[in-house]
Amino acid sequence: MHLKQLKTSDLETVSFWLSQEKNYQWLDFGNGTQKISAPVLKLMLQRKIHELRLFTSDESDDPIGLVALSDIDHKFRSAVLWYVLGNTSEARKKYTSRAAGEMIDIGFRKLNLNSIYAWTLEHNIGGRKVIENNNFRYIGKRRQCHYINGNAYDRLLYDLLNSEYKMDHHGK
Repeated sequence: MHLKQLKTSDLETVSFWLSQEKNYQWLDFGNGTQKISAPVLKLMLQRKIHELRLFTSDESDDPIGLVALSDIDHKFRSAVLWYVLGNTSEARKKYTSRAAGEMIDIGFRKLNLNSIYAWTLEHNIGGRKVIENNNFRYIGKRRQCHYINGNAYDRLLYDLLNSEYKMDHHGK
């Protein structure tokens, strides 16, 4: 598995992944926006508040998912982590967890962030595993704030500090 820069030629593939309900139901880009089109992805690539990377499997160089840091705030040194596995035949192989780990490394080492946060829904077991596999700490929940098919769900909130990341990865 490795991360690749998202290119203009990849935008249709990624926007297809993000237009599928099985993926976008777990997302929130603000103001009720869950689906992201290719033109919006292109704009996101141009803004310094997003770091977007494709990730591959170990067997191929073809992209199977997207991992990102968004809402990057350089003054407050924080961002939110999110991800989508576009090729669900690669589920349960920990590619998304590994890609998230590499994106976290980019956030702390390259972008000099101090805090990365993430959220998922309580019943999104795969999303929870990605976050928990990367040593995020559970910090609470936002109750009944995310709707799927008319049903309200809680968002589980997590964060990871640079100092905790260094402890886990460098024994310092």
